[in-house]
Amino acid sequence: MRPSRREYRRINVAGRAAYIRRDRVNGLSEVEAIIFDCDGVLIDTRRSYDRTIGRAACFILDRLAGFSFPRRVITSSIIYTLRGSGGFNSDWDSTYVILLYLFSRLPKPFLLRFHEAYQRLVHSPDSASAPAETLQSLALALRGSLPEHWIRERVESMRAGLSRFVAQADHRGISSLEKRLWAASQPEWRRAALDSFKALLGYPERAGQSLLATVFDEIFYGARLFQRVHRRRAQFHMGPGAIENETVMIKAATLRQLVAMVGSSNVGIASGRGSAATEKTLGRLLDYFNPRARVHLEDEELLANHHPTKEAQAKPAPYALLKSARAMKRFTRALYVGDSAEDIIMARRANEVDPRFLFAGVTSGAHPEEKRRMFVEARADAILSSVNQLPRILRACRQDALPFD
Repeated sequence: MRPSRREYRRINVAGRAAYIRRDRVNGLSEVEAIIFDCDGVLIDTRRSYDRTIGRAACFILDRLAGFSFPRRVITSSIIYTLRGSGGFNSDWDSTYVILLYLFSRLPKPFLLRFHEAYQRLVHSPDSASAPAETLQSLALALRGSLPEHWIRERVESMRAGLSRFVAQADHRGISSLEKRLWAASQPEWRRAALDSFKALLGYPERAGQSLLATVFDEIFYGARLFQRVHRRRAQFHMGPGAIENETVMIKAATLRQLVAMVGSSNVGIASGRGSAATEKTLGRLLDYFNPRARVHLEDEELLANHHPTKEAQAKPAPYALLKSARAMKRFTRALYVGDSAEDIIMARRANEVDPRFLFAGVTSGAHPEEKRRMFVEARADAILSSVNQLPRILRACRQDALPFD
């Protein structure tokens, strides 16, 4: 049977709606541990990570094209569609598939010339190895080969095509879209150019090895914080980072109330975001979290010398959630608070290992109605308009005193 809002109690908390699944009130009353995702829950990243996706993709296309690629091709709804698929928690992944599609739509003469130039470059005895040098060499070889008017005349069709393309994404993430670009029905010249472009991006290697990851992280962190995180100088973006535009979504009063309810040892974080970025934006609010229960997957990737563990750890794998919970004191139930399809899938998978997890979806930020429908469809245990509604809802569940419409 198709899930509906009839399965939920609608509660008015601080003038905004929240929804509690009727059969989960008792479970929510037993919550003794709370684990948060960061982006979209604790931190509003619409003006940081979301903008960095478009800026990083267009930066690389700008260099290859020789002129400014239209930013409006990459809309917030395109980014949201990828995140809603259940397979794109990483914004590097989102940037990667957006770049692949847009590159594949460029005219045949340009793609042929790019492929030839890239192959000559990589097979040259004195080929450049650093991402910045490789990109500069290609920009020189491709100069004047892509007419600017060709792009300007096709902005709307490229945006529409990109929207249709990302709508085909699913929980498998990158592989669900790559197979469409490399399908046998695609002409050989396009697939060959995509092979070269993929090699140029160097993904999924880390910043310093991968052009994509380097550009993305420099734009997001800014030159100074990038050097601190990656221990290398910025090559492309020397100004402040998009991280400076972030705002905090959770209030100190909310965290104080939650700590009073479950104890300071039982408030944690399970996020793909790195600790340096989290500390910069949340600051002293991190004092409310158990430091041993803070799991930042980006940190673990940076510490690793290779990437075989990435797929096993990245969302929606339950690794981060289970690791955070293991660092806590004994609890009856743990509530994971997230804002994406990957988050609820992760909570479900964690439940297969340890059946004590519940999930609350937060709809604040971009596309709240779409998120609410997605969480209803996925039968989230609770759906909040704001993370700051959480203490009152948990308190009401414990007291069996839920007012509802």
